[in-house]
Amino acid sequence: MSGLSSIIKFPAIGLEGLFGKIKRTLAQFKDDDSSSQVSLLDLKKLHHPFATSNGMELVEAKPGYIRAEVQTAETGEHNNSYGTVHGGYTTTMSDSAMAAAAQTLAPEGHDAVSAEIYKRFNLPVKPGEKLTVHAQDFGMGGGFRKIGAVVKNNDGRIVSIAGGQFSYQQSV
Repeated sequence: MSGLSSIIKFPAIGLEGLFGKIKRTLAQFKDDDSSSQVSLLDLKKLHHPFATSNGMELVEAKPGYIRAEVQTAETGEHNNSYGTVHGGYTTTMSDSAMAAAAQTLAPEGHDAVSAEIYKRFNLPVKPGEKLTVHAQDFGMGGGFRKIGAVVKNNDGRIVSIAGGQFSYQQSV
């Protein structure tokens, strides 16, 4: 994860620059990189019922970083009217992983909540594809935690890129 200290100033660099920085930084992560495995952080703190109900499984967690996977439905229940997986599905995956990455850095008694997200779609997702999302912290700025995410398909190709700003609110 070298070079992360000089990565992003959201959104001052503009969306093109933002997505480029996220893609260059997170493209380095391997979907099956067992050498970077660490024990999962407190899963209760990272549990996200909406993401779980959509099939997302947390695979790796460390401070400021999340890797999660999901198997899209072969039956088409995640599809749009064009026969590909709906973009909202990968947006949910990105948002949930970015929130979990922000949560790994949350102050005690606080929860990370999405304030704003940006999303770029690169490739269509076919029904039945396994997707992997990598979400990484890019630091604080303007009172918000900045998080970037990439979603990759079975072939390791980036199907979408996201950036988000997250705030911390007292836990309920």
